[in-house]
Amino acid sequence: MATKTKTRTRTNAKPNAAPKTAMATPLLSAVLLAVLGRHASAAAGGGSPPYPGRVLSGGPGGSVTFPLVPHHVQAARRGLSGEEPPAGERRRRRRVAEDANAKGVTKDPEQMGVLYMGYGTHYADLWVGTPPQRQTVIVDTGSAQTAFPCGGCKDCGFPQHHLSAYFEEALSSTFEKAVCDDCTRKATCNTQKDRCEIEQYYTEGSAWEAYEANDTVYAGGFHGKALLEEQGGTSDDLDPSHAAALGFPLRFGCQTMVTGLFKTQLADGIMGMCDGKNAFWHQMYRAGKIHSKQFSLCFSRPPHSSREGTLAGAMTLGGTDERLHHHPMVYTTTRGTPSMLPRRKKSGYFDVHVRKMYLRAGSGGESAATADPSAIVLELSGAELINELGGVIVDSGTTDSYFSSAIQMSLRENYKTLTGGASSFHHDKVSLTGEELAALPTLLIQMAGDEALNRAVAEEHGGPAGVPGLAGDLDPEHPLDVIVAVPPSHYMEHLSTGRYQNRIYATEKYPDGSVLGANTMMGHDILFDPTQNRIGWAESSCDYHELATKHGFPDVLGDELQTAETKEAIATEEEEEEDQVEAKEAFDVDHVEAEIQEEEAVAVAAGAEHQQHEQHNNDDEQGNDGPAGDTPEEPTAPSLRPADASKSSTAYIAEGPEGPQTALLALGLLLAVCAVCGCLYRRCCPRGPPARAAYHRAPEIELNGRSSYKDGFGDEDLEEEDDDVADEYGDKYE
Repeated sequence: MATKTKTRTRTNAKPNAAPKTAMATPLLSAVLLAVLGRHASAAAGGGSPPYPGRVLSGGPGGSVTFPLVPHHVQAARRGLSGEEPPAGERRRRRRVAEDANAKGVTKDPEQMGVLYMGYGTHYADLWVGTPPQRQTVIVDTGSAQTAFPCGGCKDCGFPQHHLSAYFEEALSSTFEKAVCDDCTRKATCNTQKDRCEIEQYYTEGSAWEAYEANDTVYAGGFHGKALLEEQGGTSDDLDPSHAAALGFPLRFGCQTMVTGLFKTQLADGIMGMCDGKNAFWHQMYRAGKIHSKQFSLCFSRPPHSSREGTLAGAMTLGGTDERLHHHPMVYTTTRGTPSMLPRRKKSGYFDVHVRKMYLRAGSGGESAATADPSAIVLELSGAELINELGGVIVDSGTTDSYFSSAIQMSLRENYKTLTGGASSFHHDKVSLTGEELAALPTLLIQMAGDEALNRAVAEEHGGPAGVPGLAGDLDPEHPLDVIVAVPPSHYMEHLSTGRYQNRIYATEKYPDGSVLGANTMMGHDILFDPTQNRIGWAESSCDYHELATKHGFPDVLGDELQTAETKEAIATEEEEEEDQVEAKEAFDVDHVEAEIQEEEAVAVAAGAEHQQHEQHNNDDEQGNDGPAGDTPEEPTAPSLRPADASKSSTAYIAEGPEGPQTALLALGLLLAVCAVCGCLYRRCCPRGPPARAAYHRAPEIELNGRSSYKDGFGDEDLEEEDDDVADEYGDKYE
């Protein structure tokens, strides 16, 4: 299986499959019968739960009833065109080897962009360069670097795997290679090429190499059509036409080599969204394009993926958009986790503290709250050991979710109990109907909440019991903790028609830590707010398309992609343009020479005519022409033909008061000067090649080691820059 970080490793061994026959112990059977018996007695007595819609506690062995309010069920699972993706391309765990009362939550964000589904990962569009070229990138809260293949990358995944052609640096007028004097700490100077080179290797075998570069970029917009900044759009963050106005200069990795999953994935590259200074959102903030150090990810589970683009959620930059939320947002705290260590020791991850874990019977539904009082909840033992590294990572770039092996035995036993022995917790592929899938248990994860924020939310809704997502009566000692539900439609991956595979693992051993991956994040709009040391959770269908359509905005998939030309095609086109320019210049030179010759001939003819007139006048004066007493004949203008228009004007000029010889000389000089100027203009100021049409190119996001709680993202070299930005923007925005 693919792993996702440097210093942390994880076992690649497949967990042992649990027996598929009923093996519930007599003790568990007795507990279950006792609980069911008590509920049956209550029902017979006409009793009703004192807190409808919430958890009822007090059963032996940690068992409680937990009612839910179901929302949209996405039982149909992903698979490219209805088929299982190629082996090794679905799993993604690429760790690098070596509400209204919530103060400070920005509810008027600058931008929302659509997310798409890849092989288990969610990716976004980046439009890079001038004119913009599309690159698709995995959205990864576990890494800082943004990188994708550039024009010189050989055998880097396109067109066999990637969605988009490589980013062609030569096509962008705003592209700049970072030189050695401008390298980040993570980069190494290549003195021969005067560039900053970076590389990244992963324990599952993937790797990439790149050099650092800068170019203008914007995220989101339309999937197949580039935008220009002046095209504008409304200021609503839902409007895809608004995206280009938030473009900014991004430092990224221009990949020259990729291997493993980076070559075979559907998306072109990766977008780092961790809490590191090189992260995409950090750079966007420093550029002044978002005014809050916050962003939100909302993942949905579409029925399948396609190369044309499958809508799978939304990414909101600069805050969160409450229009996505089914229930009020509740908050976990990062206090006491590696996220809170001093800036040079902090992990760079977004961490939570998992307090408890539960399994709830499948009748409870998919939400963290239910109206079914018979839904049984069993607490898993060993959950207190999940935080052995100080916290649990929320990582959007990891496909699956991983937990400490300390809960493995309890997880298996309780899973069997809730299914009556019909199913066991294992990772073999199974065939299930939709009803059988929905009947499987839901995993509930209880995380330490931000008590001040959650208390304010609860007070507006009649207490914790009135807020889906708060623990309430499930844990009377910690009612303001956050509950996240992971239903079977999220943790059972759909491989093909009726075929599923479990993607929750309880196999991690020290020093590997637990990870809440993309399948845990699904069905929630999650706010990442490191400045306030919190993560917000709000249940959502994450349907960007429905929301945008409701507010009258155009479909982001409405246009076909216009791809950029290859270097060879561009060279051929430029050569043809040069030939055309040369031919035009040759024609102009020949045409000017012909005009000069014609004008000289006209001047000579005009001079001859004037000489004749002069001689005629002289003869008249001397009486040599005609008999005496006859009136001299008046000189007349020569008869004109269309071709002789210029001759007429020449004749009149020649007979000016200064005399014919002077006029003729002036005319010759004037014509010569005009001819020379025309020649020089055409040779020295040739017209450039005609403007080429704007070509557009098609455009998935990662974690570092935790053993030392140091991100290694090269943040130190950017801290001073952040301070400068704080001086510039702090008074205005914070």
